[in-house]
Amino acid sequence: MTADTSPLPARLEPMPAGRRYRIATSSSVAFHVILLLLICLLAGRTPAVPEILIPVELTLVGAAGGQVELGGGGQPEAEPEEARVSSPGREPVTEKPSSKGATPKPAPAPPKVLTSETSEEPAPPVGEGTEAAGPGGPEEKPAGPTRGPGVVGGSAPTYPKDALDRGLEGEVSIAVSVAGDGSVSSASVAHSSGHDILDQAAVRAVKRDWRFLAALENGEPVADSVTVTFEFKSGKVEAK
Repeated sequence: MTADTSPLPARLEPMPAGRRYRIATSSSVAFHVILLLLICLLAGRTPAVPEILIPVELTLVGAAGGQVELGGGGQPEAEPEEARVSSPGREPVTEKPSSKGATPKPAPAPPKVLTSETSEEPAPPVGEGTEAAGPGGPEEKPAGPTRGPGVVGGSAPTYPKDALDRGLEGEVSIAVSVAGDGSVSSASVAHSSGHDILDQAAVRAVKRDWRFLAALENGEPVADSVTVTFEFKSGKVEAK
């Protein structure tokens, strides 16, 4: 028996654990990267889903029994003019003009009434007589009181010394013109005492400081006249 002298195959040595771990980790990472890229490619190439429009018809029933049909996405058809006017139980619809870009027309002016002779507008009637004015006539103001001037008073005339020495006596009336504000416009002798010295003393006194109330006519002050009488007697002067 002969011995086998063929060489034996070389014996493989085991791979270190650290190298095996690195190879396994790299392979796992590469696998996941490739998988992620494939997912991204597939997501970017997703085919678009076509839109499908389904027409829908709606029927609206109004309070008066009329029906309005709406097509799929279309506008409702306008109701004929004859149907809107003659439909029983419904009021006619009046179309209003659009407020955009439209200018409202002014209301027509009322026709003017002209006379047959002069072709002019007749004047409005004016009130006449004592009755209240008619339409278009002047307004009547309410009537106020009417009275003559009133005497407020003033200082009595001074008895002239010369008249006292001479014993002159008498009664003199002075006509006084009273202005609208109650002041004295003028004063003159209306009835003389018979002695000019006494008459002038009375006129001076009235012009100096006598005051009066103005006359009134329908409540408005007016100029008028009044008479003031003085009596010179026994060295004294009295107003009457």
